[in-house]
Amino acid sequence: MDSYRQLAAALAGDGIRCYFQTAGQMVVSAQEGPVWPDRGNSFWVTRTTSRWHLFTWASVGYRIPEGADVARLCRACMAYGSSAMPRVPAHIAGEFALIDLSDDEIDVVFAEMDKHAKPGAADVT
Repeated sequence: MDSYRQLAAALAGDGIRCYFQTAGQMVVSAQEGPVWPDRGNSFWVTRTTSRWHLFTWASVGYRIPEGADVARLCRACMAYGSSAMPRVPAHIAGEFALIDLSDDEIDVVFAEMDKHAKPGAADVT
């Protein structure tokens, strides 16, 4: 939970909100309240299998390489466009060396999230 809190704190100064939609699914958004695709960019991150992953609402998942600046990645994604991105733009994915997840890898991430799920959602900001 500390890594989520640290990321949320790093983003809060930029007006970026972070909250848990489900266990292990931290939404990154500038919107107040529920996230809507036409009110600005948003996506979610999770830390499972000992690494960070970023997902779009189109269920496209990326593995974030070890040592990457996750807060800087989130800021770059938030600055892109005025609606939810279906994929991370190629120039951002390239800059941060994001790795597209296969369907099988996405299944592993979701299984890990389920395995560590605890009742109740928590606001991290």
